[in-house]
Amino acid sequence: MSNYRNVYKSDHLGVVDLEELVEAGKPLIFTIKEVKQEVGATVAGNKGNFNIAYFKEPIKPWVLNSGNATTIRKLGGFGVNVEDWKNLTVELYIDQNVKMKGVVVGGIRVRPN
Repeated sequence: MSNYRNVYKSDHLGVVDLEELVEAGKPLIFTIKEVKQEVGATVAGNKGNFNIAYFKEPIKPWVLNSGNATTIRKLGGFGVNVEDWKNLTVELYIDQNVKMKGVVVGGIRVRPN
């Protein structure tokens, strides 16, 4: 049988990855090992500059949008330099109301508490 999520897999953490962890009964709590600002990286077929979080746990790296980057920075009490964003434990969740280009697509968020 073909799982519908197979065609949505990517090299970076996405909603489908978190859905599978939730279904497996695993907590969505992870520790950020480091954040790198990657220039000229390819994400979802698009080349650009991205802030990418890498975790201590064996999960895919996560491309941070500006909202999630701001939340992480505030939670960790970090400055603006992503090289300092280390060793922060975060709880992720799926927000079904996230929009991209005006379309509701769902997305990953950091639980702020």
